[in-house]
This record gives sequence, structure tokens and C-alpha cells, in this order.
Amino acid sequence: MDFLKNIKLIQGGMGVYVSNWRLAKAVAMEKPGITAGTVSGTGLDWVFVRLLQLGDPGGHVRRAFKAFDDKFLTGIGKKILDRYFIDGGKAPASHFKNPPQQLVRALDGSDVIPMSSRPEEPVPLVLDKDNIELLIATGFAEVWLAKEGHRGNIFINFLKKVELPLVYTMYGAMLANVDGVIIGAGNPDGLAAICSQLVNHELVRIDIQVHTNLFIDQPFWPLLLYKDWYKF
Repeated sequence: MDFLKNIKLIQGGMGVYVSNWRLAKAVAMEKPGITAGTVSGTGLDWVFVRLLQLGDPGGHVRRAFKAFDDKFLTGIGKKILDRYFIDGGKAPASHFKNPPQQLVRALDGSDVIPMSSRPEEPVPLVLDKDNIELLIATGFAEVWLAKEGHRGNIFINFLKKVELPLVYTMYGAMLANVDGVIIGAGNPDGLAAICSQLVNHELVRIDIQVHTNLFIDQPFWPLLLYKDWYKF
């Protein structure tokens, strides 16, 4: 963490794809080690799905997803491309295809949510695998593009109140060697410990309060979910 002592300017996070990889890269390259760029980590699944349907101008998304697949010997990036990429872009009057809704389910995949008999005991729920793969891949891609071709520092910014996708997008950013995480719109308590666990691809549990007397427990174990595509 000593590198933080030399940083004099950190570009602020300014919302969904306003603080994008191009801006963050330009700031990081202005005075490497002194200026740091920041990408927004919010809504990246929506951003990348729409960029692909617009034909991926410049081919940047396809290049980043290929880097992801090549690095981890997986086909997740290709699967996302096959699902959303439109060569030349969609027709102007055509509607966008949306990414999958982020709906939590019981651990067995059921839509029936088991309620705990004790309000203080969290209910374990998970996102669908398609959601998780898209969030990890897009988190990786945004940071990878921002860091491509230079040695400057790139941070990623999240809104803590948008809790369901946060840990997965953050993990994808960490796989792309993000230099730091900035949290706003909520209390970041516990996220530093989660980052330390994710560095070692360990099981993490995220407690989310959805009602005064209802908490959900969101478990994520990278090695269990993706043991077939890691290359470390």
C-alpha cells in the first residue's frame, strides 16, 4: 500500500460509464504513480451488453473478453459475445436485449425463499450463474481496458447501496489487478476483509438487510463455482 503515499490526485467516480475506462486511463497516464484513474463499477453488466448490441465500436469489449478467456482458460467471454454481440450494431428501431435480472434464489435454485424462524438469522440466497459470470467478466473488462498499455494506477468505484452485484464485479476487477476500491453511498464496513478473502479465492459471505427483520446471506466461493477455469 506504500504506493498510495505518492498519489496526489484521484479522479472521482461520476456515475455509470461517465467514469469509464477511457477517462480513467487518461488520468492514470497523465503522471503515472501520482495521478490515479477511477472507473465506475456500477451497472457494468448493462453497459457492456448494450455496447455489444451497438456493434462494439473499436472492438474494445471483444478484446477485453478475449483477454479474460485467454487468461483463465474459460469460454465465459465468448458465451457473452455469442449472446449479445451484433455485428454492425442493431437496427435503430430495434429494442435492446437486456441482461438477466438480478434475482436471488434459494441455494437449490428454487424461487421459493425459505424463511428463517429467527429474524436475526440470515437467509442464504444466491444469484444465478449467468448473472455472476456477466458481472465478473464485465468488472474484469472495464479495469483491464483502463490498465492496458501503461503502468499507472486504476481504482474502481462502487455504490455500497447497490449491494447484490458488488462482490462479483469487485472480484472481476481484482482479477484484472485493480489497484484500489473506492466506496460511496453507504458504509464500506467489512469490504476490506472481503477483498482479503477474495485475493485467495476463499468463500465470502455478504449479509444484506432487505427489511427491518429480514437479512439475507449471500455466499460466494469462487473456487467452487469456477474451479474448472482458473489458471493460477
